[in-house]
Amino acid sequence: MLKKGIVFISISLCIFLVGFIVKEALYQPQLKTNIKIEESEGDFIVHITVEKTQDGFQILRSLEYRGDEGIQISHRTPLIEVMINKNNPEFTGSPVNRQLIPGSHYHPQGPLKFDDIDEGIHDIYVHAQFETADEKIDIQTTGQIEIN
Repeated sequence: MLKKGIVFISISLCIFLVGFIVKEALYQPQLKTNIKIEESEGDFIVHITVEKTQDGFQILRSLEYRGDEGIQISHRTPLIEVMINKNNPEFTGSPVNRQLIPGSHYHPQGPLKFDDIDEGIHDIYVHAQFETADEKIDIQTTGQIEIN
């Protein structure tokens, strides 16, 4: 009788352990909700969209120009730096020149894709840096995402 009890407990423990290992191996933290962040300065608006994907989440970014006349901007890569849990932007490379017309959305970089991030609340730091003929423009903002 004692032997049957030990065998039953051992089998139950093994099933529980295998189930736990499978759950941990297959579970992938996901973005709780899609979010949008916008920050403006003068005639420019930075748009950030964080959205779920099948493999995790992605961050889309664009610069909208709302002026009355066309304007030439110059920027290094990336135009809009987005960082998670750190705030140390790096704008590198040769200057890129772009003519913007009123109402245009400029998105020179593709989506930033993330598939491996820990559960919890994470800070997002956004920094856009570019120049017009008249001034250097720095647009900065922050937001938060929740992974569960």
